[in-house]
Amino acid sequence: MKKYRYLILAIAAFAGLASISVKSWLFVCFVGRFPAVLLTTLGGGALGSAKYGIVIAVILVFVVCYLFGMWWYKRLVSPVTSSG
Repeated sequence: MKKYRYLILAIAAFAGLASISVKSWLFVCFVGRFPAVLLTTLGGGALGSAKYGIVIAVILVFVVCYLFGMWWYKRLVSPVTSSG
């Protein structure tokens, strides 16, 4: 536990600054991290096994996820235009 002392303090500090419940915060962290962890694990395993077709497919999935995320983010934070 001593090894992770600073990480725990940083998480506690940043989580306290957000106006989001712990349950929602953990859900967002999981949903945000899981695809990257899954794809890097699959890509690394395929690269180690010299299955380059799978590596290319994983890279393409990364690119599609990135583009979708950027589109969704821009749509989410786009300013509301007012007439006047």
